[in-house]
Amino acid sequence: MPEPSKVSIQEPPLNVLVLYDHISTYTTTVKEYLESFLLYSKHRIFYAAATSGNHAPPTTVDLSLFDVVIIHYSVRLCYDWHILPVYAKAVARFDGLKMLFIQDEYDHTDLARQWMKKLGINVVFTCVPEQFIEQVYPSALLPKVDFIPVLTGYAPLPNAKFSSHKPFAERKYVIGYRGRRLPFHYGDLAREKSFIGQEMRRICEARGISVNIEWEEIKRIYGDKWYAFLRDCRATLGTEGGSNVFDFNGTLKSDVDNALKKKPDLSYEEIHHHFLAKHEGNVRMNQISPRIFEAIALRTVLVLFEGDYSGVVKPNLHYILLKKDFSNVDQVLEKLLDDCYLEELTECAYRDIIESGNYSYRGFVQMVDAQIDRRVKTAKNSAILTGVVAFRRNIEETWQLVAVQPESPVVSMFTSQPIGQSESPPPGTGRLGGLRYRYQIVVMNLFNYASKLRVEHPRLYVIVRAIYRGMQTVWKIMNRLLMRSK
Repeated sequence: MPEPSKVSIQEPPLNVLVLYDHISTYTTTVKEYLESFLLYSKHRIFYAAATSGNHAPPTTVDLSLFDVVIIHYSVRLCYDWHILPVYAKAVARFDGLKMLFIQDEYDHTDLARQWMKKLGINVVFTCVPEQFIEQVYPSALLPKVDFIPVLTGYAPLPNAKFSSHKPFAERKYVIGYRGRRLPFHYGDLAREKSFIGQEMRRICEARGISVNIEWEEIKRIYGDKWYAFLRDCRATLGTEGGSNVFDFNGTLKSDVDNALKKKPDLSYEEIHHHFLAKHEGNVRMNQISPRIFEAIALRTVLVLFEGDYSGVVKPNLHYILLKKDFSNVDQVLEKLLDDCYLEELTECAYRDIIESGNYSYRGFVQMVDAQIDRRVKTAKNSAILTGVVAFRRNIEETWQLVAVQPESPVVSMFTSQPIGQSESPPPGTGRLGGLRYRYQIVVMNLFNYASKLRVEHPRLYVIVRAIYRGMQTVWKIMNRLLMRSK
């Protein structure tokens, strides 16, 4: 009698909750990072807006139905005010696997380490290179935490926008770039983001070369408009990301800010000499930016300062190397006019970086799933009944509520996908519905601005906080009026 064939029994998927900041999803890289879990994980993924940007948070949170809780890097644990207390308490009480994805680890590192202990984090996916992890996160301080190095982002998710690209002869600009002015205390890597643009624009404008290079915050480009912009550029500039100056407790930023208040005309070089030099490079981050992956996906040539770039891209194979003193700028600009060379360079970069799948979100999420499987041996087997709460017909629309109580904001629930601030549905249309919604938007924007002020301008924050508390009183009065109208 033949032996019965062995049937492989597939383990049921786990219930995984991702905590995130819904205001940060206006950037493509944050949104794609969040959505990658939904697209590629074998487990059931849910999301919750868990930061101070959520203007109508739940009063209680029960995480016991989940097997795993993930804290996304958009929840900034380098601050003590960003994660909502109701979620912080719930995570601390949670008895399942707790995983943290963290970035910008050079900011208030001590506070982030305190959060790891307070929340009982088991696994941290860090952007700190492996050889520096012990220096940043001593095992004596965090003995029960596993640290796994990852990139800040990966190749863009599959998108029709990447299926074709403009011939180089049809592109409007020789070079397009959006840099950023960052505070002095972040050091040389941060300084390079604006310096490369400023110097290249000066050189190109003097030679009559068509460029679109900016570094002011108001000139930033996001979402699909950024992709459209890159498609119109023969090349874009780039530098290594992150900071090699670790400000463990915030005193370095405070010292630099105080020096600039006393003498506003201090140069970066003077600040660096007096405050930063002894800290610069003690930990080398030198990360590759997600925007480098985006440029490669669109077959836009990369002109990058010399650097390591997390070991992903190589000079003359994937990008044109620009020396930091601009001594080879003539050769760089000459190469940018050679269409055949540019085609070969971009095709090689696309094949090695994008097409290979070596730096895909699929591979990244599979790695995360493997880490979960190693640590979760017994699932809670919670059955979660999901229902239709909201819908939209295309991604340009806001969500339309179909809930029993349409006043309940979707961002306060566990949802089946991340919801951005601009996508949040308005409340129900009662007599005061439209007015109340407009009021909520004003309060939310004020609160988000105040959160930034608390760090950057403490005195102004006190004034804004007083205004906010006054508006809270008005809100209570409006609530009473609404209840009477029902």
